[in-house]
Amino acid sequence: MNRTIVLFAALVMALGVGCHSASHDASDHRGSKSIAIEDVDWRLINLRATPVEPAPAGTRAPQLRLIPEGARVTGYTGVNDFNGSYQLSGNTLQFSPLAMTKRSALPPLMRLEESFVDALHETHGWRPYNEDIELLDAAGQPLARFTRSAP
Repeated sequence: MNRTIVLFAALVMALGVGCHSASHDASDHRGSKSIAIEDVDWRLINLRATPVEPAPAGTRAPQLRLIPEGARVTGYTGVNDFNGSYQLSGNTLQFSPLAMTKRSALPPLMRLEESFVDALHETHGWRPYNEDIELLDAAGQPLARFTRSAP
């Protein structure tokens, strides 16, 4: 009987330690849950720690979409459409050089486009940020934040 109690106590302690570890891991995600980033239209809301203004009525907001079939990326910079390919493995994400249309716009929009495209080229990873996603540079610092586009 004493042996049964000792085994039961050991089992309870082992389960308690396992549950504690699991809850600690969940708190490390700062409330972020697992999030699928492919087959979603992502609207740019922050670029290099600067909020991106909403697109004026009648225009499209800067955005991107990762398409798993063929690992293709498509998007819009606020001025030009772009497409290319990407490599995604867990939280590692990198983009190929992008093909882009060649429209021009006012200087502020052209600066936004240049910074957006540069951020995509500098991307080495991503992470969830609440319901949004952030693209990260090689040092793990945020380059851009995106939210799901409204349908």
